[in-house]
Amino acid sequence: KLIAAGRADAQVVRRPADGETRYAHFRSYHGWNPVSATLEEVSPRARTLASFPELPVALADYSQDTDVTAELVDVGAGTDPKHYEGKEVSGRIVLADGALPAVHRLACEERGAAGFLSTFPNQRSAWWGDDRDLVRWGHLSPYQPRNRFAFMVSRRQAEELRARLASGEKI
Repeated sequence: KLIAAGRADAQVVRRPADGETRYAHFRSYHGWNPVSATLEEVSPRARTLASFPELPVALADYSQDTDVTAELVDVGAGTDPKHYEGKEVSGRIVLADGALPAVHRLACEERGAAGFLSTFPNQRSAWWGDDRDLVRWGHLSPYQPRNRFAFMVSRRQAEELRARLASGEKI
């Protein structure tokens, strides 16, 4: 487009995105280019909870490929080992409110969760909690090639899922 606009010296410059190459003080991220992702409840209510690219913020950046059907487990914030006491999360999907890197480390890396759903507000503002249907952007570590996945859900969705789990329903 720059050439078409008269900038004859325009060019595409390609640089590695390998997680190792440094550009001044910044270490490049691994490349990440998702195509599609869907989070579905299969039982007891068959429905789509989130879908990428229809809602681009629904898929946390640097989530990795998977095809899993697993039970949902609520771990509250999910950022402290105490949040996991008495809960089996290995192979399951975790619902958490805490910072994504901490939840990923404790739930996925240390306890074997398949992935997680998050309502974490990556940036708090005076009005961040006003809209219970807002889905906030989230990201896993761009330097962790063994990430699982994280889907971002709204506070309303999380509240509804938590209430169902608390009543003994298996999702």
